[in-house]
Amino acid sequence: MHNVKDDEDIEYVRSRVLSKFPLLGVVMSSLNTVADNTTKRASTDGKNVYYSPKFFDTLSDDEKVFVYAHEVMHVAFNHILRSEGRVYKVWNRATDAVINQILKSEGLPIVVDAIDMPEAINLSAEEMYDILVERYNNTPQLLYGEEQAGHDDHGIWKKVVEQEHKDNSNADEIKNFQNNNFEKDFLSKNAKERQNQAEKIINSIEKRKKEYYETTGVGTRNPLGDVGVAKPIVSWKQLLRKYINQNKYRWSYRRSDASNDYMPRVEKLRGEKMPETEVMLDVSGSIDDELLREFLRQLKPIVKNSKLKVGGFDTRVFAFKEVKNIKDINHFPIFGGGGTDLDLAVRAFSKKKEVNKIVFTDGESRFMPEEDLQNVNVIWVVYNNKDFKPCCGKVIHVDAKNLKQNCLTKNMLTKKVR
Repeated sequence: MHNVKDDEDIEYVRSRVLSKFPLLGVVMSSLNTVADNTTKRASTDGKNVYYSPKFFDTLSDDEKVFVYAHEVMHVAFNHILRSEGRVYKVWNRATDAVINQILKSEGLPIVVDAIDMPEAINLSAEEMYDILVERYNNTPQLLYGEEQAGHDDHGIWKKVVEQEHKDNSNADEIKNFQNNNFEKDFLSKNAKERQNQAEKIINSIEKRKKEYYETTGVGTRNPLGDVGVAKPIVSWKQLLRKYINQNKYRWSYRRSDASNDYMPRVEKLRGEKMPETEVMLDVSGSIDDELLREFLRQLKPIVKNSKLKVGGFDTRVFAFKEVKNIKDINHFPIFGGGGTDLDLAVRAFSKKKEVNKIVFTDGESRFMPEEDLQNVNVIWVVYNNKDFKPCCGKVIHVDAKNLKQNCLTKNMLTKKVR
């Protein structure tokens, strides 16, 4: 059993949960995430989210988000303390049913063996509990059987409630948690909060760019402002994955496929070197430092079988450094300022065709790649600049209007290939 604070994949899952459900942010900040081989699938005791690495390895990214968000919602909705005085198996089913319909309504796939009761949508856990009690009234074995329901383990909840009574004498507080309809207005409140965050982030990005072009001088970097506060709003991993796996050059030794959720795999082939990915970050000052780091955090897991080297550019090029883990990304030096020379950025890449190349930029530059670079295979990740049309590579546009209209949803980003 170990804390997985530095696990890139889990950190990505957490960022996806926070993106879809910003109202869960406060609860998530108080929870530890623990990889536990003794847990069959996933569980929570109100302080920790436990998950089985073996089980998670069988899931797609969206299914991992489903499972992790499910556990966090049990805590956010106080399902453990609200279980006091109820038949545990029925309460377990009721809470799972309500949560799973919330997750399903947000476009997440219900995992195998998880409870799927469409009638639970917009109901409180208590309301669903009463429906199930009536439904099972003539079949006592369904009410009192020992078999655990659902895809997660609620077995620890009874002990948690007993411990609360023993340690803190919180009987009144526990009663106050009962009959509160935490779940009923969650979707509408969460959607409103998501939209508010999108508005703030888009406005902050535009404000920062305006201030930069009006006030900054060569060689300076402006302060971050609020742009990075909700950085997981953009799922770079989801955005890049489809292109990376379709690209004619190899991002790993062996093509990914459905059997491994389209993640790169490595087979050690005699005489072959580890594939490499090179990233050039626009550090001219108009792009938020934390946004750049978050891009790297989400990129790292999908090129984890490829050596990742990161450099920066403005009107100069800053040397590539190898990035091996999240710690390297968190401490990656980002400095620069002034103009943006995209021609220089492309020329800084390795000349080898088998090296994967990515440029992260807002595309605002007077110095575009020259025609002699037209055959260089580059992925351009460009924010809010549809007029960006380089002579080389493929362009992935992150569109502000689309982001605003479909904030943090499955289709929040548009991908356009030149």
